[in-house]
Amino acid sequence: MLSEERTTAMEVIKNTKLTIYDIAQELGISIATVSRALNGKEDVSEKTRKRILETAKQMGYKASKTAASLSRKEKRFAAVFPELIHDYDNEVRRGIEKAVQDLQDYHVSVDMITIERDPVLFADKLEDLSL
Repeated sequence: MLSEERTTAMEVIKNTKLTIYDIAQELGISIATVSRALNGKEDVSEKTRKRILETAKQMGYKASKTAASLSRKEKRFAAVFPELIHDYDNEVRRGIEKAVQDLQDYHVSVDMITIERDPVLFADKLEDLSL
């Protein structure tokens, strides 16, 4: 069990955003080992994994969705538009482009596709994209 002094220090940490760096420092082990243990990788002994998971729980660690998304594969979307006729279409496009810029650090991209205003061609393109 952790000493009274360490428990108090851990309570202070709970009021800030806790990271794997904090857990590694608390246990005196590498950040890589903490990351592997928290992500269920096999190259960590069960004894060490248990210690890391218990400490993380005691310290109130919660995985960061933002940090996790940085290491993931690119997320690709397609925005399919009929040929532009109205200013509304342009506003929608600008909104999508801004969102893509805002999400650039999270590996998100959007293919902007314009198709003739023919319902059959439009449906065919959507079907091609779904494959």
